[in-house]
Amino acid sequence: MRKIGKIQKRILEVLAELTRRNKRDWFSLQFITVFLYHQEQVDPEYGSNPSRLGKFILNWSYSENERRRIWESSRALEKRELIQIKIVREKEGKEKGTFGVAQKWLELRLKR
Repeated sequence: MRKIGKIQKRILEVLAELTRRNKRDWFSLQFITVFLYHQEQVDPEYGSNPSRLGKFILNWSYSENERRRIWESSRALEKRELIQIKIVREKEGKEKGTFGVAQKWLELRLKR
């Protein structure tokens, strides 16, 4: 079996950290991408950020390449049975409109 990659290892670390900090264990692919590449935008424990409003700022920006890398890496981790992935549709989500115009999105968690 091949070793896991640098990004895959980082995804596992981020999921472990977020699960440790929060009461929930499912996190959207969008949130994982921002937390992995632009942690200053969403992490209240990350240094000073003058544009932050409360815990989060309004601009959750990331590139299409960053999102694609996380998506491909998370699919590989799912095949290795290290994480679980589910598709959430807007109607099933607790907070409607949280992800803008997205009708469905992926959520990840560590395998139990």
